[in-house]
Amino acid sequence: MLPLLISFTADYLTIFSFIRKEIQPMNYIILALGVVADKDLYILR
Repeated sequence: MLPLLISFTADYLTIFSFIRKEIQPMNYIILALGVVADKDLYILR
């Protein structure tokens, strides 16, 4: 379980650092809303 979590976190950080370099601040808001919406949909299912 823990190795999976660590690799997931590493992937997330890699993706996040890539996104941070690539997108404008406005897109952060859209991304955050997307994540929140995803979480809500996941909970509702």
